[in-house]
This record gives sequence, structure tokens and C-alpha cells, in this order.
Amino acid sequence: MNRTIETIYNAEKHIDVEYIESIIKDNQSKKIICFGGGTAADILMKKLFNKYEIYCFLDNNKSIHGTEIHGIEIKSPDILRELEPASFFILVVSKHVDAISKQLEGMGLKKEQDYFDIYNKFILYFRIKKFISYAQRFEKFIDRIPEGELESIPIKNTNKIGIVTISGMLQLSSWYPISQCILLRYRGYRTSLIIDSLHSFDDYIYFDGITEIALLYIKYIVEKIKEKWSSFDVLYIDDSKEEKLDNSDLNIVKKFAPVVIKWLDAQRDEVFLKDDIERISKAEKILQSTMKNIKKFLLNNKFDVLNVHTGIHRHRYVYTYLGKKFGIRVATYDGNIRGTILYETDGIPGWAYDIRKLVESNFFTLEEKKKLVEMAKDNFANRRNSTSGDEGYNFQKVKKSIYFKPYDVIIPLNVMWDAAALGLDDVFENEIEWLKQTLRYLIDNTNSIIMIREHPVQRINTDFLYRNYRFDLPIIDEFPDRITYVSSDADINTYQYIEHCKVVLPYASTIGLEAIMMDKPVVVHTKVYYGKYVCKSESKEDYFERIKNCLYCTQKNEYYKNKVYLAYLFQMYHSIKTKWSECFDIWLDYRLDELNKMEGVDEIIDIITGNIPAAYNNLKKIL
Repeated sequence: MNRTIETIYNAEKHIDVEYIESIIKDNQSKKIICFGGGTAADILMKKLFNKYEIYCFLDNNKSIHGTEIHGIEIKSPDILRELEPASFFILVVSKHVDAISKQLEGMGLKKEQDYFDIYNKFILYFRIKKFISYAQRFEKFIDRIPEGELESIPIKNTNKIGIVTISGMLQLSSWYPISQCILLRYRGYRTSLIIDSLHSFDDYIYFDGITEIALLYIKYIVEKIKEKWSSFDVLYIDDSKEEKLDNSDLNIVKKFAPVVIKWLDAQRDEVFLKDDIERISKAEKILQSTMKNIKKFLLNNKFDVLNVHTGIHRHRYVYTYLGKKFGIRVATYDGNIRGTILYETDGIPGWAYDIRKLVESNFFTLEEKKKLVEMAKDNFANRRNSTSGDEGYNFQKVKKSIYFKPYDVIIPLNVMWDAAALGLDDVFENEIEWLKQTLRYLIDNTNSIIMIREHPVQRINTDFLYRNYRFDLPIIDEFPDRITYVSSDADINTYQYIEHCKVVLPYASTIGLEAIMMDKPVVVHTKVYYGKYVCKSESKEDYFERIKNCLYCTQKNEYYKNKVYLAYLFQMYHSIKTKWSECFDIWLDYRLDELNKMEGVDEIIDIITGNIPAAYNNLKKIL
């Protein structure tokens, strides 16, 4: 192979050097300060700032204050108060541009005068360079595999496993699935790498052609792997072959186009056709197009198991949906930066249907289930009496609300764009219609006092954009004495309010299970995994009738209580502790045999190949 990763694509074409130099020239008598100490800052230092004197870097992350980027110290933004006004200008090189802008303007600084956003000017360059950097490290991971090692391992299972990698540049989402394919083969499983090269949302969010760029690097890595593993089975899904969609396919597309957009709207740097009034119909066209190609591919290629990232975001739900339609088990995963990964044996990780599988199955003996119920009671007692400050055991800000007023109805919201809530609507069109119609029913037909509670995690996880549903609900201002909208950063404890309420109306939050454990009636309308163990409604009329019954009579759900305890505990142990995911890069520096022994790998392999839920393995170790 004569090519190298460095020669595949020229990312520098996405840098407008003249723009940066014009800013520096217009402010040449001032100190240059860069705000942001991450990857973008490092890249720009290497490529642009080596000929300019940088006074310092700023970052809000206290843990890196005093460290250096290419010899230049990273300091706290507080030092700006010590500098003479107009003696400096700031180049923002962080993805948190909006938050930093508010911070700087709070100090009296003005955009395009005292500070300049250069991150968004070069976001394409940053993304491509980061992708290339990961590709280089993954190439080294491949180089460390001994010659002939994969070829020499006998196949021990005839099931055909397809690992999907989508041609995109999100973290390690291209390289992680390829490592899955390699590691499964190392364990003796029959695997095929499915490369999805379809044009999808990224080409609209970033620029037309980003899929082709990613594909160039993926193909390069595939050739490197084939040098080590000649029988490496690689299949491509492209736009050259289509299958006609039926009515059920079109209905799913119509339902999930707004779901995809809801997710993208929560991402600070992933805007899909903002302000375009036809964005939903354009999202539908993308989903229809990708579904036609994937449907044809799955009709032509038979698999026992598919494995795909998230199974819901962008056009990934097409795999989850078609897998179910064609009788293929679709294992999915969704990593996070807290060192765990959610993995589902069949379906979307956030929907957590593996929990229901464990509750209803014979994975555990009756004696083990009795022990697990007691564990659940202890676990919930600890969780209920802790806060986010207690090593994050839950997300409550305080143990006890200082100013307490009882409410009849508690409506705890999910993080509504999160995978745990996306696509679960069953009775109402979406969460806004649910809230509007439920509040109207309660106002017109009951005398109840209502609290709507934002999920408290929103005050902690500030990297995303959150919708304030109060603005969608004018009824709140019409009846301020009866409806209270409580923000995520309020000094309250949700459990305290549930303890004194008459009914809890969750969307899909775990707090629905917890409310049952607190002997409170719960009514749900979504396809939440614990719907069988609470009052689950199949129509609006039934939903409202159940709410009214709960308000005006004592109703307990003792029949399902033990199942509720089990479901709660399985949710607490649903994730896998590991750093082998698309959110972490540490595993890129491992050898294959070292990766094989990494924490969490056995559990992940069991999910993909053995259909064994994560909570089962996690709790079996304890039992």
C-alpha cells in the first residue's frame, strides 16, 4: 500500500487563514488570548499560531489550569479581570461557544470587538483532523495484530453476525465497530463488517461530501486489516440498490423523522437545516432513501444478529426497525463519558427492554429473585437518601426541599431528547401534546394541584441544549395557583414531593418505578419498559380515566410490586463498566490480546453473541 493516512485528504482546505490573520492584524497591539484548551486549540497551535505569540489559553476546567499547550499556560478566565481593558482580544477555540460568549459578555466584553468565534469558522477542519487522528491511532492498533493470528483461529459458532459501521465522523463511531468485528473474530465468531456509505444527515449538518471523506479512511483501514486477515468479510451498503417501501415502512419514517430532529436539536454543533420550515419532510426523505437501500441489502444478505450504534439516532433506527421486521436480532449500544456503556441484546439501549426480559424470564431462580428484591429495597433506600453530591448516586440537588408545598399530581419529565424517551409515544402524538392535553384535563375535571418537574440531570449535563416546555404550555400562566413548572436547578427533592402526592404521571423515567416502590399510584401512556407493572393506558380516554381514579380513590399495585423491585434493580445494573466504547480512546493504544481482557469486554461479547442482558452478568457476579 503506497498511500498513507496523511495523503488521503487535505483537511487544510477548510481553514480560512486570511480570516484569522485579519483579526490579528486589526488587533496587533493587543495580547492574543485563546479560550479553550482542547483538541481545537492543540490543532490550531500546530497549524497556525506557531508564528504568533500567544499570551495564554483560558479554560473553565480547573483541573487543567497550570498545564500547557505547546509551552503556553492554560489559566482561569478570572485573569481577564486583572488585565487592562482593551489590552487583549480573545479567540474562542472551544465548541462551547455559546456558553463562553455569555460568560465573556457578562464580563462586559463584546463579540467581534473583544472576542471572536473562530471555532465555528473551522469546525469542519477540526472535525476532520480529529477523525484523521483517530484513524492514525487505529491503524497502529491494526499494526500491532500479529501476522496470521486472526486467520489461525477456528470458527466456533455458525451464526452470522453483521457489525455495522456508518461512514461518519462522530467520536470513534467508525473505528469502534470495526474493533468489535476484529475482537469477535479473535473469540472465534463468524463476523462480517457492514459499511454503511449512505448519504444521511451528516451531509446536511456539516457539508455535502463528509460521508465520502469518512469512507476514504474506512476503506484505507479495511485494506490494512485485509493484509492481516485476508478472509475479512466486508460488505457495503450504497445507494445503487433499492427496495420498495410498504405502508408500514412509510409510517415508521413519518413517526421517526421528528424524533431524529429532536435529538439533533439538542446537540450544540449538529444543526439540521435550522429555520427550514420543510426540515421534517426533508428528514423523511433521508430516512426513506436510506431505508430503501438497507432493506434491499438485508433481503440480499442473511444475518442472525446485527450490531449497530444506538439503534435510533440519525438513520440508525432503520436497522432496528428492519431487523425486527425480518426476524434479525439487533444488538445496540450507546456509550457515555462516565466510563460505562449501555448495551441491549435486541433493541434500543435507552428503551431498556432487556429489563423486562429479565423480569419475565427464568434467567434467575426464585431464590435469587428474592435476594434481588431485598437488594433493590436497600439500593433504593440509599438512592432516595442521597444527592448528586454523593458521588452522583442520583441527580437530586438537595436531600430535603427547604420550601415545601404538597402537590396532588407530579409530572416528572425525562430528558426529552434522550434515547430513553425518543420514539416511545403511544397514545399522544408527542410529549408536548401529552402535557397540553393532560393539563387541560386536570384543570377542567379535577381540583388537583400540579407540579411539572424537569429532570434534575439537566443542570449537571450542560453540554446539550434543553427545551423549556413551560414556553409550549401557556396553560401554566393561565392557572399559576394550580400548575407549577419546576426547573432542573431548583433546590427541591423530587422524592419528597412524590411522598406527599396522590398520583405520579411519568413519561418514561425510572422515577415511575420508584414511585410505585413508595406506594404511589403511577399512570403511563408510553411504551416504557415498565408499562406492564403500572397503570398503562392504551387510549387518551383510558389514560384520563385512570388518572381520575387514582386521584379520588386509594389504589395500590401490590400484585406487581416484586416485579417493580426487580425492574428497578435491573435498571440500576443495566450498564457495563468499560472504556471499550466509541466515547473513549484509551483502547486504541492496546494490543488485541490486551483489549480482549479489558473490563466489560466479556459482558459486551455475551450480549452480541449470546443474547445475555448486561444486568444478568452484573448481578450474577454479586450473587
